[in-house]
Amino acid sequence: MIKKIILAAAICVFTLNAFCQSANENLRVKFLKGNIAEKTLAVKQAENEDKTWLAYKAIDFSLENREFFENDTDLNELVVEAVFSLPEDFSDSKTFENLFTGFSSSNAVQIALLAKAEELGKNLKDSGFTEFLNNYIYENNLAETDGDILKTALAAISKIGNKKSFIILFNIYNSNLYPQLNDSFEPAITELMTDAIDESIAIIHNKNPKQIIQIFKIAEKNSQIPANFMCEIAENTISQAILTVEDVSTLQPELNEILLHSMKVLSDSNWTRASDTALSYFQFAKKQYIGGLLPEANLIQIIDYLKNVSPVGSVTPLTVFLEEFNGQTSKGRSTPTELVRSIIKTLGAIGNNSAFDSLLAVTYLSYPESVLSAAREALAELKW
Repeated sequence: MIKKIILAAAICVFTLNAFCQSANENLRVKFLKGNIAEKTLAVKQAENEDKTWLAYKAIDFSLENREFFENDTDLNELVVEAVFSLPEDFSDSKTFENLFTGFSSSNAVQIALLAKAEELGKNLKDSGFTEFLNNYIYENNLAETDGDILKTALAAISKIGNKKSFIILFNIYNSNLYPQLNDSFEPAITELMTDAIDESIAIIHNKNPKQIIQIFKIAEKNSQIPANFMCEIAENTISQAILTVEDVSTLQPELNEILLHSMKVLSDSNWTRASDTALSYFQFAKKQYIGGLLPEANLIQIIDYLKNVSPVGSVTPLTVFLEEFNGQTSKGRSTPTELVRSIIKTLGAIGNNSAFDSLLAVTYLSYPESVLSAAREALAELKW
């Protein structure tokens, strides 16, 4: 009985394998013998290796015969089905270029190619098709390009693009030639920036306030940028923004906001490498505040950030600032309580004992109790 069961099972397996093999062979035969619609159906029904084999055959057939089928709907459909049937390891960028060019009159084919390129991602990254897309975006009048094709092209280039792609997209975005397309460009630029940090910093060094703002905002939206690269962008944003301003009164409000964000980035990462830059910004912000151009709350923020970015270098300029307020208070003039407290608290947090004399002087002056209390606490924090 057992032998009969084993024999029956073996026969079933053999029959099933033969059936599957026959089915595969039938699909291939159907494709080779069939008309275009039947070829498309065969590709659609195929699975596994058979699907790959038929996809390649369909692409070869389409490229070889496209001149005989001027914008034929059936042939376009075959190409679309074949493209989406390509395997995950496909990396033949030349085939994509040939299809994109050969079927330039079919939006469906071009969109399918671009969508597949996005899906393949790293297989086509920085390939011949990347260069092809770079040129396509650079050379075409994008205002006249089909919206769906452009949207898919930008999604594809964000995955397979390179540094050149970033520069091309940013320059188009920055030129504002196609303001209606900015929402489509920004996500692609944001994603490409991860591999174009040096290029981003080079743009900041152009000292164009608009571009400085754009680069920093784009960088902030990219969670994939490593913290150290983000700090480099923030540091360069501050140093170059200050250099663009001949007079503190000419700084744009939006750029002022970017500078504050940049300092926060540096502070959050304890980026002490930017100590000199942070100190330059503090002196710049101090001038703004004295000129009535920067809210007290903003200067307080900057002073608080200094303890993380410039814990050594900021002691002297902060004690000088505190002594200025001490001098005013000793003459009976009013001083900004919260600002003075922020200087004292930062000096205490740094703990450098060279601030001792200035802090001690506070305790002998007629400051509000909140300031006196902060001075006593800061004195207790100094390291000897």
